[in-house]
Amino acid sequence: MNKNLKKLGERIKELREKAGYTQPQFGQKLGTLKIVKIENGEIDLPFTALLEISEKLGVSVSVLLSAFWFLFK
Repeated sequence: MNKNLKKLGERIKELREKAGYTQPQFGQKLGTLKIVKIENGEIDLPFTALLEISEKLGVSVSVLLSAFWFLFK
């Protein structure tokens, strides 16, 4: 498992929980049942999926990707 995908999945989970969605609710909102795999870092997401996830969570892509800011310091 790719550690970056795992970190991204953890960030998505954190933001999903903060927004008050359960996994099934958020999966339904996204139109996918793969939210568990996304949060476990088992799926490599295209940028368009990141845009959709951030939109559904009501955050910017930069907030979604803030788990990776340490890479740019």
